[in-house]
Amino acid sequence: MNFAPAQVDVVSTGMSSPSSPQTRSTTKPGRNDPCWCNSGKKYKYCHFDADRDRLVTVNLDLHPPGTPAQINYKDDILNLTTRLSAPIKRFCADNDFYFFGSTFTLGDLENANKKLDDGSLTREHLIDTCKERLTRDDAAKYMDDACSKFDSFSGRDKILKDAVEAHFAGKYTLSAPALFAQLEGILRKVGALEYKDTFKPTIKRDIWDNRLLFSLKDSAQLFNGYISRLYEGQKDEPFNRNTVLHGERTDYDTEDNSLILILCILEVRTFLWFEENTKPLV
Repeated sequence: MNFAPAQVDVVSTGMSSPSSPQTRSTTKPGRNDPCWCNSGKKYKYCHFDADRDRLVTVNLDLHPPGTPAQINYKDDILNLTTRLSAPIKRFCADNDFYFFGSTFTLGDLENANKKLDDGSLTREHLIDTCKERLTRDDAAKYMDDACSKFDSFSGRDKILKDAVEAHFAGKYTLSAPALFAQLEGILRKVGALEYKDTFKPTIKRDIWDNRLLFSLKDSAQLFNGYISRLYEGQKDEPFNRNTVLHGERTDYDTEDNSLILILCILEVRTFLWFEENTKPLV
């Protein structure tokens, strides 16, 4: 079984090597520093992901004796494709947003990267792209699909359908609270959280490396962080779980806010689909 593509570094132990993060970190610029290539962009928006190691600890049960303990997939094709969206993901995290990549076409992604390069990319542009791409029919279809396939969505189909209808009818005072409650319920089911347990994000982060789905690992980390901000309940923020569901604020009823919650629920569906339909490769 050829488990290691030609363009990966094989590491037999967990010790430092010339290409390991421990050695190279002393020469890397900081994330917010200018990139070493003199592009004029911040390092995190330029070569950060190209320089980043992707060390995968091998599941030795899947391979014959003598298989290396770790493989660096930094230059593997599955990691190279991850770099296309990585700068946009980081821009979103810096601007209190999350990159709902399944809503974007390749043309949308290319356009966003061009705007990032020339400094004109905004959170509003990304939200407007999501508005343009997500139709009523698509949102309803994906919700129905999730409810039929995943236990965490089971029994929520009528509520989610009504919330989607309310959103596309412009009734955001109705859609946003319903979607907030359902998103929390779904994530509690995903993480097997009891309702007495303090809520926390529950999308898995540790299963993607061995499936070589590095983009999903990055997305899971960013998504969990975004969900934390939506649910942490600061009173000076009009759009979060506590201020909306506890009636603290009444100025949450915007198309953007309602759309974001629909996209969050559909993003959970995406993670669950890949978890169910992929398996460890190394």
